[in-house]
Amino acid sequence: MPYAGRHPTAQGFHILDSFSRVVRLGEGLYETGQLSELAMERAIASLSICAERVRRFAGDELNGPIRLRAIATEACRQAENGHEFVRRVRETTGLPLEIINPREEAELAVESCAPLLRRAGRRALLFDIGGGSTEIAWVRLDAGPHPELIGYLSLPVGWSRSPSVALAPVTRMRGFPGWPRISLRCCARSRRCIGLARKSGAAGW
Repeated sequence: MPYAGRHPTAQGFHILDSFSRVVRLGEGLYETGQLSELAMERAIASLSICAERVRRFAGDELNGPIRLRAIATEACRQAENGHEFVRRVRETTGLPLEIINPREEAELAVESCAPLLRRAGRRALLFDIGGGSTEIAWVRLDAGPHPELIGYLSLPVGWSRSPSVALAPVTRMRGFPGWPRISLRCCARSRRCIGLARKSGAAGW
């Protein structure tokens, strides 16, 4: 769960403050379909720290007006109680938390990596591995001053879900039942995305 306070400058953004804490909000989500109470409490505690830092900056006249956006991604999209968690965060912390869709998540990943893609050629395939999902973005780099998202794929596999979604099935491959089909689907979809990128590159897209 990252947080960053940034001030715009002529060269981009200057980081004023940052905070990061692993809360594993999606822990157990694959098994239960819901965010656990313990995970939500960890997340709300961390978001309360972020909210306090925002209020501190907002109270300093030298910082100017504060523009804030708080977003939630895959864990809240998938969880049956994702919207309930958002409501609790808003009531407890005052942060205007909102759930964004996979396309916007991919667009934000492309935007955040734009400085790294400026000299990467005509096209780029970007992998954004998060806690609950992985976004794969196919990006056009020669269409203008900013990278353009051509296509994207969102896979419900991330580093915090991998022990239950991807790693555990490997131990069950040799004669044990219960291989989660989700892992096979994700591998197949990843191959199709990479195959599409190769074909479109050969076609001059």
